[in-house]
Amino acid sequence: MMKRINILAAIFFLILVSSLGLAGTASAVTYNLTADVTTKTMPDGTVVTMWGFACTSSSGPTGLCTNPGVVTVPGPQLTVPVGQTTLTVNLTNNLPEEVSLIIPGLQQTAGASPVASFTDIQGRERKTSFSAVATAFGGGQTYTWTAKPGTYLYQSGSHPQVQVQMGLYGAVKQNFAAGQAYGASTAFSNEAVLLFSEIDPALHAAVAAGTYGPAGTMTSTINYAPRYFLINGIPYSAQRPPLSLGLTGTVTILRFLNAGFREIVPVINGMYMTLIAEDGNHYANTKSQYSMILAPGKTIDALVTNPGQGYYPLYERRLGVTNAAATGGGMMMSLEVIGPTFLLTVEKSGTGTGTVESASMPGGISCGTACSASYLSGTELRLVAKPAFGSAFVGWAGGCTGAGDCIVTMDIAKTVNANFGLKKFSIGIYRTANIMSRWYLDNGSGLFDGCGSLPGQDLCLDLTDWLAGDVGVSGDWNGTGRTKTGIYRDGQWYLSQSSAAFGSVLSFAPFTAVPGDIPITGDWDGNGVTDIGRYNNGKWDLYNITTGAVTVILSFGGLAGDIPVTGDWNGDGTTEIGIYRNGSWHLDNAGTYVFPVTPTYASFGGLAGDIPVTGDWDGNGVTNIGIYRNVLGLSYWYLDSNANGILNSCGTTVATDTCFGPFGGWSTDRPLTGYW
Repeated sequence: MMKRINILAAIFFLILVSSLGLAGTASAVTYNLTADVTTKTMPDGTVVTMWGFACTSSSGPTGLCTNPGVVTVPGPQLTVPVGQTTLTVNLTNNLPEEVSLIIPGLQQTAGASPVASFTDIQGRERKTSFSAVATAFGGGQTYTWTAKPGTYLYQSGSHPQVQVQMGLYGAVKQNFAAGQAYGASTAFSNEAVLLFSEIDPALHAAVAAGTYGPAGTMTSTINYAPRYFLINGIPYSAQRPPLSLGLTGTVTILRFLNAGFREIVPVINGMYMTLIAEDGNHYANTKSQYSMILAPGKTIDALVTNPGQGYYPLYERRLGVTNAAATGGGMMMSLEVIGPTFLLTVEKSGTGTGTVESASMPGGISCGTACSASYLSGTELRLVAKPAFGSAFVGWAGGCTGAGDCIVTMDIAKTVNANFGLKKFSIGIYRTANIMSRWYLDNGSGLFDGCGSLPGQDLCLDLTDWLAGDVGVSGDWNGTGRTKTGIYRDGQWYLSQSSAAFGSVLSFAPFTAVPGDIPITGDWDGNGVTDIGRYNNGKWDLYNITTGAVTVILSFGGLAGDIPVTGDWNGDGTTEIGIYRNGSWHLDNAGTYVFPVTPTYASFGGLAGDIPVTGDWDGNGVTNIGIYRNVLGLSYWYLDSNANGILNSCGTTVATDTCFGPFGGWSTDRPLTGYW
């Protein structure tokens, strides 16, 4: 009898062990991750070196390892299937530092041993890692956690003040049951992960160059200064499409995670959230609010009942909404409750080049790359056309007309066309004589071709209420990319808002007129809008027409006969100042307002009566010099198109200058330049 009992017990024991082994296999999921180097390109074109994770393979249900082998920031999302109780990660480290993994909120059962570094002066043991490390350049380590439902942040536990910022982080999630976050009371139909992070490019550059550390160019993260702010690894820009939350009336779970180093406050306009958990711990009592405080390293889960169809802006209230100080970026995106949609298609035409971008939420258009998108019925979208260097925006056709911003309402499928032409630098004059005052703006031929609207004719604009002493000026006063005309009259500026007429004007009187004032123009702050100013005997007053700010330069030039000139001498997008002095050019190339005693160019012009002119003759974004010269009652233009600062012969080769004329010649003519 005893033997029978022992045999039965043995059989039972084998069955139990077998079943436990099968259960253990069924209740575990494994991810194989690699830490490596990658890059991210920001909306302004800045390329940032990052460290990230790639999922090479996984065990368990198929499809858990997305984009196999691709290093991403954030790292691949680690999903623990319902009912599984163990999460294992096998880490391979290809980075030049030791790397480890931790998941705050989950109990770590393997690879959990902190790494000792040294004993300090007070006898305390210091650690370099919160868990066991994978050594640099190919080392490996295995980590295991006991899984439980919730949302968690996995991140490097080694040198975290640097490695987490560099990009070693990602999301972990597990549901209690299908469609239930923590139980029946937290049922949902849709879900979205919203992982917030930030980038300090100075830190990334120092780490990439190997100059971070006690003896490096950057010694710590005490002065950490993020410039880019991301949601799911992307800062907002025109091409970012909205995130769908599903249909009206359904419930969505939003999983918020903060991998940054500062506290943030996500806000959703137009809907309330029910906060149900933080760090994977279900609240006993939920709370309803439209924003939350999300501390560094924290996760918060929230449920929303989708309101009516539409777009709902999500943004960070503590102003992480810039891309390197440029507004309209950062931690912003649109959430979409779906409904009927219509397709918006953007086409481009013409001989020039440029891009078309959506300049309003919900975004989605950046043509080039994304030239069509679907929008909810009734959505009003604003599109802007941005010509490339050497091109100009001509105007819209199709769903929009004119040359301003395109405002299109999506009540049906629509197509808009943006026409870009080659930007042709042109010359012009402002002439007062007898009872007339007129701008003659050249069509590009460099000769008078008659006034009119026919092809090949010049553009001529009349000023009916002119006064003696008026000085004609030119500039892009409203930032459309086209040069307009203007008048300086005894301290008062009248600036036309149209490139084809002198009708609607803006007027400014920033300074009381002083005898000897010479009006000057330029884009002093690089925002694409031409500003105004004056020069008087070595003193410059630069007035920003957008902000009203005044910059005063007390001494730059000042000799008798000095003529002020302005231009973007170094191609940085901002206008600098300069002096033309009897054939020599003293240009403030560095933008420091320090007068260069040695001329930038020693001999370009210099004959009696020569008038300096400036412009981007070759379309490369850098302003060049030139001379307007009267010869026997006819005026000719000598433009330094080869940018060598020497008055060469006229021609069309790289060794010659561009010469126009005759164009002008009356004693009252004032030369102007621009893109008409």
